[in-house]
Amino acid sequence: MLQRALPEKAVIVEFEDNPYFKEFLAHFFTAQNLLYVQDLIDKLAELHIANDQNETKGAFYEDPNFYIKRSFFTSAIVTYARAFNSPKGKIKKPDVKHLLKQLPDDLVFDDERKLKERLLTIHEKIITLRNKFIAHAEDSHFETVSAYITFNFENNVLQHSLNGMYLGTYSLSGEEIQEWIMLNAYLQKKLLEKQRELTDLFFEKLSKDELLRIATAARAF
Repeated sequence: MLQRALPEKAVIVEFEDNPYFKEFLAHFFTAQNLLYVQDLIDKLAELHIANDQNETKGAFYEDPNFYIKRSFFTSAIVTYARAFNSPKGKIKKPDVKHLLKQLPDDLVFDDERKLKERLLTIHEKIITLRNKFIAHAEDSHFETVSAYITFNFENNVLQHSLNGMYLGTYSLSGEEIQEWIMLNAYLQKKLLEKQRELTDLFFEKLSKDELLRIATAARAF
């Protein structure tokens, strides 16, 4: 499958001794995950706007897009979190806190909070949601499970039944979605900058003979 996905005059390579190769893969992997996350966040934002337009004040509103929102919400959170998770023996992932520290201190929001603080807060919230809500049922902030009893008095007989009710909110606030979009865009920018730097360092480390050998294998001549 990988071979069929390659462009012309290209070959798949592995370099254990080149110190920049695995780091390049780590940044590329994370950037690709964030591209997918960006698409999911955009769709969540569209559904959030549609929900605000359709909901009638004072009336019970059953969201027709509930399962779609749940799918986008969980997929976006899991994909974002896995992009920065580094299990032992796997590719080391970029450090978000380190990247956010590079933001200028004079960038602030309307409430005078620094941009880096806002973006770090939403990053930590997403990771917490993944760990305590999506992967494990520790945080019930987004869902409510309740029980209720219904009664029906007919023919002098009181009938009753115990029922369950589930209410779920699989979305973030409009402000949080906006912050996540900004965070995602900033991280993608920094990752692509680092990829270009690592690419230059990778080829500097590669000998001309090795480069010619690879070019021959790729049928570049």
